[in-house]
Amino acid sequence: MVRAMADAPGASARYVALVVEDNPIEAQVLCRILRSCGFAPTHAADGMAAIEMYPRVQPDVVLLDYAMPVMNGRETALRLRALDPTRWVPIWFVTGNEDTAEVAEAIAAGADAYLPKPVNAAILRAHLSNAARYTDIQRQMRDQNGALKAYFEASEAENRAARSIMQKLLPIQTEHGAVLRTWNSPAFKFSGDIVMAERSPDGSLKVLLADGVGHGLTAALNVLPIGRAFQSMAQKGFGLPALVTELNHTIRRDLPSHRFVAVTLVSIDSIEGRIEVWNGGNPPVLMIDSDGAAVARWDSTHLPLGVVASEDLDSRPDYVPFRDDVQLFLCSDGLMEAEAADGSAFAEAGVLRAFRDWPAKDRFESVKIAVADHLAGESAKDDITIAIVDCGAELERRTRRSAARTVPQQALVVRPHAASGDWELRLRIGAERLTRVDIIPILQEFMSRLDPAGAIDESTFRVLAELYDNALEHGLLELDSRLKEEANGHVAYARERERRLAQLADGVIHIDVARIETDAGPKMRIRVKDSGKGFDERAWRLDAGALFRRADRGISLVESLCESVEYRNGGSEIEVTRALPAAMPAPEAVH
Repeated sequence: MVRAMADAPGASARYVALVVEDNPIEAQVLCRILRSCGFAPTHAADGMAAIEMYPRVQPDVVLLDYAMPVMNGRETALRLRALDPTRWVPIWFVTGNEDTAEVAEAIAAGADAYLPKPVNAAILRAHLSNAARYTDIQRQMRDQNGALKAYFEASEAENRAARSIMQKLLPIQTEHGAVLRTWNSPAFKFSGDIVMAERSPDGSLKVLLADGVGHGLTAALNVLPIGRAFQSMAQKGFGLPALVTELNHTIRRDLPSHRFVAVTLVSIDSIEGRIEVWNGGNPPVLMIDSDGAAVARWDSTHLPLGVVASEDLDSRPDYVPFRDDVQLFLCSDGLMEAEAADGSAFAEAGVLRAFRDWPAKDRFESVKIAVADHLAGESAKDDITIAIVDCGAELERRTRRSAARTVPQQALVVRPHAASGDWELRLRIGAERLTRVDIIPILQEFMSRLDPAGAIDESTFRVLAELYDNALEHGLLELDSRLKEEANGHVAYARERERRLAQLADGVIHIDVARIETDAGPKMRIRVKDSGKGFDERAWRLDAGALFRRADRGISLVESLCESVEYRNGGSEIEVTRALPAAMPAPEAVH
C-alpha cells in the first residue's frame, strides 16, 4: 500500500524523504516534522511498497520502521541499498524496541541512525539538518562530476579528432620490412616522439628520430612540422646537411621560441658504401655487430634543433664505412631514463644486455621485453621510442634493385606522356652556390613541377645526380676515385670531398636538361659541363678493375641507364639521352 501523506511539495521543499511506516498515525507525525525542516515526505506502508517507490522518488533520506508486516526493516534496508549503490542515502531506523541486539542488527544492515519511538522532534530535526548539509555536498559533487564527465567526453572527442588529423598529416610508421623496425610507447595519450624513414631517389635510406620537448599533445605538435619537412626533403634527395638546416629553420619559424626538438638523422647509402649520422640532443646511436657488441657510437655532439639559428648550427654529419654485418640502434631519452621501482634507470647497459642475450633477428623484441621487465608494471615517465636498422637487409634490398635495373635502355617500351611537349632548362652554378646549396634535389623539384606527368623517374634522377657529382668531384675538386679502394676509403673520400668543397673559390658547372618528343616517344637529354679539367674517360676505361667501375654507380650506371653517352672537351662535358619509361614507378616503400 502506498500513501502520500501530504500535498505535492511546495517551492520551499528542497529535499525528499521516504517514510516507511505501517502505522499511519506515527507516519503523519514524522511527515509533519519533515515538512517543517524543508523535506517533502512520501509515505510507503510497507517494505515492498518502499522498494517499488524508491527509484521513482529518489529520496534524500529514508525513515524506516524496523518491525513491519510483509517485509521487515532489516531486509528492506538491504534491498534499498542494492538499488542505488553509487549514491549515499541516509537510512534511519525508527522502532520502539530498545533491544541492543536489534540495534546492532540494524546498523549491520546499513542503518546510519537509530531513533527510538516515540521520536524526539528535536533530535530528528538535528539529524535532518545534518542530512540536508550532506545532501547539498553530495549534489554539488554530483554536479561537478557531471561537468567533469562532460569535459572528459569533449576532451576525448577532441583528442580523437586531433589524432586523426595528425595521422593524416604524419602517417605513423612502425614496420618497414626487414630493413627498419620501430616502436613507440607514449607516456600519455599523445607521443612527442616520431620515427620516420624515406627512400631518396639515389637509393639511400634516410631515417629521422625526433623527440619534442614536453609531453602529450603539445610535444606531438612540436614534431609535426619537422616530420612533414623531413618527408618532403628526403623524398627529393636532399642530404643530411640540408635536412638539418631546413628542419632547424622550420622549428624556429613555426614553433614558440622556448620549444626545441632533439633530433637524430641517419643516412645509409649501401651503393656509395657510407653511413652518415647527425645527433643533436638524443641518446647515442649504437652500431651493433653480430655478437651484440657496440662497435661504434655517435654521441650527441650538437644542440637540439631550434636552440640556435641555422647559420650558427654545425650541420655536418659523421661518417663511417657501410657494413652489412651490423645493426644501427636509435632511441629517445625515454628509454634510457625509464626507471625501475628502485629508481635505477634502464640506461645503455640495459640495451646492451638485451642485445647480448638475443640473436640479431630477435633484438627488436628483446629490447621491448627488457624495458617491460625493468619497469615491472610501472608506467614510464616519458615517451619511449626505439628504431633498429638492419644493414644486411639494406644490402640485400640494394642487390635486388640492382638486378632489376639490368634491362637495357634500348629495350624499354615507351609511349608519349600525358604531359607532352618540349621544354628545356639551363642552369649555371658558380663556386659560392656549389659550396652551400644541394643543387640536384632543387633541380629535380623544378623539373617535376614543369613536367608533372612524371618525366623525372628515379633512374633519370640517378643519371642527373651522377653527372653532376662527376663534374663536381672530378672536374672541379679533382678527386681521385681510387681513394675509395683503400681501407675506409668511402669515408675518407667523403671527408676529402667536404674539405675541398669548403675551399672551392673558382669554378662553374653548367646543366642543360631538355625533354624532346620523338617518333619513338619522349626522351630526356641531359648535358653537364664543368670549367675544370673534366673526367678522364680514357683512363677510366683502361682501369677496368677499379671499384668505381661498378655497374651500380658512377659513369657505369649512367651508361647502363641511357641510350647514348657522348664525352666532349676532354671529359669536361658529357651529354646523354635517355628514353622515358611508359609509366612512372610508384614511390618506393622502405623495405
